[in-house]
Amino acid sequence: MRIRKGFTLIKLIITLAILTIVIGAISGLFTYSLRVYNKGEKLSQVQFDVRMASDYVIKEVRNTEKISLTDDTLSNRLDLSALQARYPSVKKVEFEVKFFGANYLLAFKIDGSDSNSQNDYSVSSEIILNNITNAFVGTGETLYYD
Repeated sequence: MRIRKGFTLIKLIITLAILTIVIGAISGLFTYSLRVYNKGEKLSQVQFDVRMASDYVIKEVRNTEKISLTDDTLSNRLDLSALQARYPSVKKVEFEVKFFGANYLLAFKIDGSDSNSQNDYSVSSEIILNNITNAFVGTGETLYYD
């Protein structure tokens, strides 16, 4: 008598069920990984824009000789629109001129976010203004300088 080798219907159904579960788990893991990657990519872009905007402010203002939060007759200007033109993730900027010891300081805070406002990032910093001998202390969202 010959023995037939092969799959029974029950074995085939069980195999397909296990395969379906494994493929479902793998696709769920892939979807989750893709979502986490996209969120990380967006946060990375926001962080990049905010940090680069901070570096730009520091580079522009570090050796300035005149600075003001109100005097729009000075030739250069930094505000939200100027920073957003270069770094689109920037959403808010605040400047504060302070007197500390014998020097003036420019403190600033730059806030950024992605288009869905789900990835927020903020940078605060201070710059010693070595070339400034006279400035008005105050806060504002626009900085004028020469």
